[in-house]
Amino acid sequence: MPVALRKGTKYTYHDYLTWPDEKRWEVIEGVAYDMSPAPSVKHQDIVGNFYIRLKSESSSPCYTGISPTDVVLDEHNVVQPDVFVVCDRSKIGERAITGAPDLVIEVVSPATYEQRSRTEERKRQFTRSSGWPNTSWCSLRGSTWNATSWKGASTVPLR
Repeated sequence: MPVALRKGTKYTYHDYLTWPDEKRWEVIEGVAYDMSPAPSVKHQDIVGNFYIRLKSESSSPCYTGISPTDVVLDEHNVVQPDVFVVCDRSKIGERAITGAPDLVIEVVSPATYEQRSRTEERKRQFTRSSGWPNTSWCSLRGSTWNATSWKGASTVPLR
């Protein structure tokens, strides 16, 4: 995954807002990452299923979001998780979520895992060290996906 623009520059949320919309970007610890091209159809199907399942919990007062929605953790960290849940309504703004979500789901396919592995690993390390309460990383393997969280891993068949 290519690093954006100028090496050695620590980018901010303000910088991010000035970039063209034709590409999707994330800023992790001030480094800009080009998240293009668009994810695969299978990736989007799985993301959509997670979103629908979480959104359909009518008793939940929480907000369920889906990429591309900006989650601004601080001035040098802006990400777009595949699916996320925010229960603190004060974090929900007109343009972005401000602060760590209560749950984050990232779906990583075998095709993009190799290409994006360094960026995803950096994002994993960042989310772990930044105190995100619950982050699940879902990686596709044939007809199953492996769900990994900070508390362990499990394998679940795709439907």
